[in-house]
Amino acid sequence: MDSNGYDHQATYPSRIFIVTMVEIRPAYNEDIKDIQQLLVASWRHGYDGIIPEEKLRNLTTDPTEFYPEERFDKKRTDSELIYLVGAIEGKVVGIVNVCSGSHNTQEFVPDNAVQIRSLYVHPDVWRDGVGTQLVTNSLQHVDGYPTVVVECLEMNCRGRKFYSSLEFKEYDSRTIDLYGQSLNTVILYQQLDE
Repeated sequence: MDSNGYDHQATYPSRIFIVTMVEIRPAYNEDIKDIQQLLVASWRHGYDGIIPEEKLRNLTTDPTEFYPEERFDKKRTDSELIYLVGAIEGKVVGIVNVCSGSHNTQEFVPDNAVQIRSLYVHPDVWRDGVGTQLVTNSLQHVDGYPTVVVECLEMNCRGRKFYSSLEFKEYDSRTIDLYGQSLNTVILYQQLDE
């Protein structure tokens, strides 16, 4: 340590974590193009090595087919679904959908729980706090449900680590068919403060 208190031998993280200022708000009609683009980018980067490259490229070639506007409108107007976006300087860089009700959640979700059905962040802002802010904010809108459940591909180590960092616990698993490919998933939960 030198006279200024600086330790020249110390090791420092290779990445400095900066929490980006993100506007969290409901999704608007005019967000569709940004959302389509971020979903394509997120799938291409996040599922690289999980879904075969050619299949992934074919699925995401046309963002308007991959995530049609009708699907967006249906989710955005569903009263049992929280659909929030994260925007930086007006550009949508993340989305989260939190669902309740048996027609929106999957069969493994208990009646007293909500499910995070989707959380996607543009890879350019991964590890900048966008996903954390989306999840945290969306769960503040959940009333009357003591538990939140999420399903994550087993091979999606980044996603599993993310949910673990938010104190989600793995409690079950299953196998799903995703575009003709059999993949294992893990199911995680978190108890919400009442």
